[in-house]
Amino acid sequence: MASPDAQHSHLPDPPPIDREAFARSEDGTLLYYNVTGLAHRHAGKPPLVLTDGIACDQYIWQYIVGQFARERTVVRWNLRAHGRSAVPARRDAFTMEDHARDLRAVIEHAGVPGAVLCGHSMGVQVTLELYRHEPGLARALVLVCGAPGRPIDSFHDGPWLKRAFPALYLGMTRFPTLIEPVWRALLPSRFSYLVASTGEINARMLNRDQFMGYLDHASRLDVDLFARMLAAAGEHDATDVLEHVRVPALVVVAERDTFTPMERGMDLWRRIPGADLLLMPGTGHAAPLELPELLDLRLEKFLSERVDGAATVAAG
Repeated sequence: MASPDAQHSHLPDPPPIDREAFARSEDGTLLYYNVTGLAHRHAGKPPLVLTDGIACDQYIWQYIVGQFARERTVVRWNLRAHGRSAVPARRDAFTMEDHARDLRAVIEHAGVPGAVLCGHSMGVQVTLELYRHEPGLARALVLVCGAPGRPIDSFHDGPWLKRAFPALYLGMTRFPTLIEPVWRALLPSRFSYLVASTGEINARMLNRDQFMGYLDHASRLDVDLFARMLAAAGEHDATDVLEHVRVPALVVVAERDTFTPMERGMDLWRRIPGADLLLMPGTGHAAPLELPELLDLRLEKFLSERVDGAATVAAG
């Protein structure tokens, strides 16, 4: 029997970061971002701008950056209160509109309008919310393992989290000092990894160190802020945006995703006119790390045929 680390046993060597900076959002929050592949900025291929999901610190994009920064500019950033980005002055400033304004600030500061906007998990909601207000900033959309809204409603294909969340939210926001010690001790543990590997991820396809890095970052988030972000994601819905998407779109759906069940991803794909679909067999919510070769190949095909080629035709 293959060990959990049998596939992708070595983490990819990260490409060198060419530039690090902080953009300032409308409410003054400083947002960390970095740029890789800066030498390709004017090579005629639109940059990629990568947006994380909740509790992530750019870990999901490791293979994407390694593959595509060799031929185009890639921008990664941290959501507010994540990684090196600042906590906003107002503790309730975590709506999808807030995150979308942050993404716009990063795009403007990095000077990459007309980029391919890629979102994973909650990053799909952020990307769609920005497209609602600023469609001209997107050359294309790549929507990975996410739903257009209300992810709590379909978590694990059932309503249990939706029903339990009000009590969870109350506990996390009213009594964070009681919950945080357990949160910080339990999340970055082997126990949490074993729990996740029973359904949330396909451990046979994922390097344990990669997922433990995610758990370590998540454990350092403020419990109260995490609850507020999850509540905002649970209330947001950009389904009405989908029929108005007028740029090429690639929807990536993971077969064993329990955070965003497959049918939600399929519905997202059906609602976007002319969207391409990649169904990743056997993968969970961390599909970009579980089966990176397949995603790299499909994304390269999408960019070559529907984005780079279209830009060349338009320029000619």
